Amino acid sequence: MHIFGHAGGPRQGKKHVLTIGNVDFNLDEEGAWYFRRGCFLPMKRESIFPQYLPSGLFNGMIYPIRNTVFNGILWYQGESDTKNPTNYGKAFVKLIQEWRRLFNAPQLPFLFVQLPNCGIEQNCWPILRNEQLNGLLLDNTAMIIALGLGEDNDLHPLNKHQIANELVAARMAMVKYRNGYANGPVATKAFIADSNIVVRFNLFDANKLVLKAGTFELDNRTEVIKLGSFFARRNVLKIALPKSITIHHGASIRYAWNNTPSIFIINDLGKPAAPFELPISKFENMDQIFSELY
Repeated sequence: MHIFGHAGGPRQGKKHVLTIGNVDFNLDEEGAWYFRRGCFLPMKRESIFPQYLPSGLFNGMIYPIRNTVFNGILWYQGESDTKNPTNYGKAFVKLIQEWRRLFNAPQLPFLFVQLPNCGIEQNCWPILRNEQLNGLLLDNTAMIIALGLGEDNDLHPLNKHQIANELVAARMAMVKYRNGYANGPVATKAFIADSNIVVRFNLFDANKLVLKAGTFELDNRTEVIKLGSFFARRNVLKIALPKSITIHHGASIRYAWNNTPSIFIINDLGKPAAPFELPISKFENMDQIFSELY
């Protein structure tokens, strides 16, 4: 049978090399290649996996190290939760709080990686990424925005080195930003102002937003509308609304709402903005917005 497309097999788009001694065989240059089963084993008896039971991982791996002293926690998880991302953010916040209590360290630094791009999964990664933002509600937390560091043909990106560098830099930045830090822009609020959708961002150490061509999604309750006319000044983004559109109650604006989104918002340090879905408010101080935009 053909080797691609089966569980446990290699991924298309990768380099496939077989090394025997000092000789490398580039399998991608040999045309299609196949495998066949060399033997058959008896059916395995049913197994019990404690890690899949409620509290299994906690009691088996976390509680036994409760007396250990940590300088910080690095968290890069969430892929399995994309199957059911709703309320992940609430559970994530509870996990951080519980671990801080367990380790008797109320200000224990907790750094986490927002899921990167991934094109082989069918589950809803955008919702999970948005839920991960809840971690920044707690003090002494930091989030690495990893869009562009993933690989669309693999669940496990190879570029862990860059992720590690971003985590180290974020840990240093947390000394200044004790109320939560991200390595790229994070949208905080969206509202209507003068027939435009205005989105505010927290830029942290950066000075301004940098934009490329792209489209936002306006979920207007009854339909999803693409919006591609926008500009930014410093930390404020202004998205033009066609005159024919009336914003309905409960509408929201979305950016990078895809498993493998196009990145067109970065900061002047070259770091991507976090994907977002924000409810749209209808009231804001127009004088303040005018001064921010101009």
